[in-house]
Amino acid sequence: MKDETSQIEQRIKRYWYRDGIGEMMGGVMFLVLAGYFSLQQYLGDESFIGGILQAGLVLLLIGGVYVGRGQ
Repeated sequence: MKDETSQIEQRIKRYWYRDGIGEMMGGVMFLVLAGYFSLQQYLGDESFIGGILQAGLVLLLIGGVYVGRGQ
């Protein structure tokens, strides 16, 4: 009986960690996007780095999806 309870607890903890990691990756992605847009706004469209940031948005989004699903 004790062995079954231990297995159930371990299974619940695995699900919790798996779900929690995905949610944390989503939160990190939102923080990265917030930093990206604030940096883009601060630098402006005329600067060289601002132009690179505009071109890099697609790569940032695709990379974020790839990293978030690779858990």
